[in-house]
Amino acid sequence: MLELLTDDVVHDINQGGREHGKEAFRVFLDTMDTHYRERAEDLTILSSVDGRRAAAEFVIHGKYL
Repeated sequence: MLELLTDDVVHDINQGGREHGKEAFRVFLDTMDTHYRERAEDLTILSSVDGRRAAAEFVIHGKYL
């Protein structure tokens, strides 16, 4: 998934703050993998006409480790 991102990615964390950059997102993913086993379903991706902004809506199924 990281290969699809640009270095200036912005991630608004659910019930958290805002992080900037691909490296910060990699760290976030590593942390999530350590504490959760989950999968995303019912994924919908929304984007602006000019492609500068995007968002995703999804349902997470999983468990705490």
